[in-house]
Amino acid sequence: MDGTSIKDKKKTMRLECARKAALLPDLYMEKANEAMYKLLIQSGIYQNASSLFVYISTDREPDTRRLIQRAWQDRKDVFVPLCHGRGRMDAVRINDWKALKPGRLGILEPDGTHGLETAQDVDLCVVPCVSASKDGFRLGHGAGYYDCWLGEHRAASVCLCFERMISESVPYEAWDAPIAYVLTENGFSPALQDKA
Repeated sequence: MDGTSIKDKKKTMRLECARKAALLPDLYMEKANEAMYKLLIQSGIYQNASSLFVYISTDREPDTRRLIQRAWQDRKDVFVPLCHGRGRMDAVRINDWKALKPGRLGILEPDGTHGLETAQDVDLCVVPCVSASKDGFRLGHGAGYYDCWLGEHRAASVCLCFERMISESVPYEAWDAPIAYVLTENGFSPALQDKA
């Protein structure tokens, strides 16, 4: 045993992944996003869901904006994160892009200036990651929002991850929530794909 804590391993891995993500070619990301989008909307987990809790992607993450637009067209209820304190967030319904404003970290989130409808349960949660392993563990950004939320809700979960950002293994702790499905541009992870 090397004596390095899991917390330190996660921190080191996040830094390595940030450098790796910064070097992903735009054309690769564009093609991967298109493939992930098609695979997800054709899957049973999307088609059978009447409600989705979806992160709003930033520049170097797998794109979710097209998915959100498609979910509205398919008349699904769309919820997005509204973060409060460390590790706490709500799933808040949005019906169009005008309901969003930049939050503390510059990430779009629901405008809290008027009444917000929060979800107690949704059918499918689309989860962000820095990296993921194909056995269903993800390396998040470190605040614990999704681990906490998934621990309290029964939604199926899918993590979108560029294939080039997949790791053989991801360090995890007892409170890290496993993900039901890991999806890259190459498809659902072999150990999990039969469930999709």
